[in-house]
Amino acid sequence: IKINLNMDILNIKCKNHENLIAFKYCHECNIYICHKCFNHHSKQFQNLHHLSELSGDISQFFTGLCKEDNHSNKLEYYCETHNKLVCKLCIGKEQNISNCKHKECKISQLNDIKENKKNNFEKNMKMLEDLSNIIKDKIKKLSDVYKKLNDNKEDLKSKIQKTITNIRNKINEREDELFSTLDSIFSDICPSEKIMKDFEKMPKKIEDLLQKKNDIEKKLDDSFILNSYINDCINIENDLNNFQEKINMINKYNQNSELKFKFYPDENELIKLYDIFKSFGKIYNDENDKKYFYIYEEEKEIKELKEKIKELEKETEKIKNENDSECKKLKRNINEIKNELNEEKDENRELRNKLENSKIRFTIRSKLALNKCLDTRDLGYGRTPHLWDYGHNNQNQIFELIKNWDGSYLIKNSRSGLYLGFDSDKICMRHRNENSQNFYLHHYGDGYYLFQEKNGATIDLYGSKTDNDAYIGRYSRHNQDNQQWKLVVHL
Repeated sequence: IKINLNMDILNIKCKNHENLIAFKYCHECNIYICHKCFNHHSKQFQNLHHLSELSGDISQFFTGLCKEDNHSNKLEYYCETHNKLVCKLCIGKEQNISNCKHKECKISQLNDIKENKKNNFEKNMKMLEDLSNIIKDKIKKLSDVYKKLNDNKEDLKSKIQKTITNIRNKINEREDELFSTLDSIFSDICPSEKIMKDFEKMPKKIEDLLQKKNDIEKKLDDSFILNSYINDCINIENDLNNFQEKINMINKYNQNSELKFKFYPDENELIKLYDIFKSFGKIYNDENDKKYFYIYEEEKEIKELKEKIKELEKETEKIKNENDSECKKLKRNINEIKNELNEEKDENRELRNKLENSKIRFTIRSKLALNKCLDTRDLGYGRTPHLWDYGHNNQNQIFELIKNWDGSYLIKNSRSGLYLGFDSDKICMRHRNENSQNFYLHHYGDGYYLFQEKNGATIDLYGSKTDNDAYIGRYSRHNQDNQQWKLVVHL
C-alpha cells in the first residue's frame, strides 16, 4: 500500500477502505489500518507486529519512512550536515534521480554513528535532569516571590479600601452637614409643614364660628343658659387669640421673598475635586522613589540636628520676652546640640578622609563572619567574587575606594585593577566605566556599611551562608546583617 506521508496524520484514510479513518499504524508492514482491516491483520499476524495508536499529539509520529517529497522509503542513512535521517533517494543512490537535497552532504551508515549517538544520549539525558532541577528550583523561588508579592498586593488593596472607605465616610458626613444647614436655613425663611397645615384650617374654623353667631346670641335672653353664653364668648376670645398668634407667626416669614440659595460645586468644581482624589494616595516602591541617598547615616543625623536647632531657635525667639529663664535653658540646649553637631561633623570628616584617601586599602568583611571577606580568587573579567577566609597578604581580598563626583564610590580590586559591578542578578569584576559600578555607602555604626547601587540594589550574601565559596550577589535592600559589610583597613 502506498502511503501519502504529507497528509494530516489524524485524518489519514485507510487505502483499502478510503471512506474510513485509520486508527493504528503497523511498523512492520508500514501501513495505516482502519477498524475493518484491524481484525484481518490481527488474525493473519497473530499480534506479532507492533501497532501504534493514532491518537493525541502525534505530530512527531515516527514511521521509519522518509517524508521528503513523498519518498516513503526506509530511513537507512544519517546526514551529519543537517543532523537528520534520510533515505537512499535523498542522497541519490537511485539512478535517474536529480536535485537530491543531500547529495553533497556528509552521509554515514546508521551502525557507524550508533556509539556516538549513545554517548550523546546519555549526556543529553543528564543535561535534561540538571535542567529539570534548575527549572524546579526556579519555579519554587518564583512561587515564593509570587506569594510574597501577592500577599503584599492584598495588603495594599486592604489599605486602599480602608482609605477610600474613610473618604466615603467623610463625604457622607459632609452630606449630613449640608442637609442640616439647608434645613436650618429654610426653617428661618419658610414655615414648617405643621404650621402651614394649621394655618390652612383657620378659614374653615372662622366660618364655623360665624355660623354659630345667631345661636349664641339667643342664649343671652335665657337666664337658665347664661353660663353657656358666657362660655361660648370665652371660647371665641381664646380662638381669636390663637388665630392672631398663628397670623403673627406666619407674618414673620417674608411671603414676597424669592429663593436665592444655590448649591456648589458646579460641574467644573466636581472635576477639580476628582483631580484632588486622584492625587491622594500613591503606590510606590520604597527604594526607587527615595529622593535622597545618604552616604553615611551620620549625614542624616546632622540634617536632623540642624532642623532641631532651627525649631529651638524659633521657640526661643517666641518666648524671649515672656520667660527669660526658659529662654536661657533653651539656649543651653541649643549650645549642647551644636556641640554634638560639631562632634558628628568631626567624626564624619575623619571617616570621609579615610575613605577618600586612595592610599588606604580595605578588606570587606561580612558582619555574619568577620574572619571571612569578599574574595576575587578568579581574577578574570566577568568572574563572580565569593566569601572566603581572610588571608593577610591575599591581594584578591584587598580593595580601594575611589570617590565619584556625585558622592558614590567605585570599588577597585588592588591586584587585578578590575571594579565590582552588577550584571543582571549577580556581582562580577568589570572594567571601569561600565554600568552598575557606582555604590553609595550607608553607615550603620561600628564600621558596618551597606553598599547600594543607584537603583536600590545592594551587595548581598545570599541565604546568609558563611561557608567558604558562599555566593555573593545582587538583591533588593532590606538592611539585614547579610547586607552589611565592615571596611577593615589593610595595613
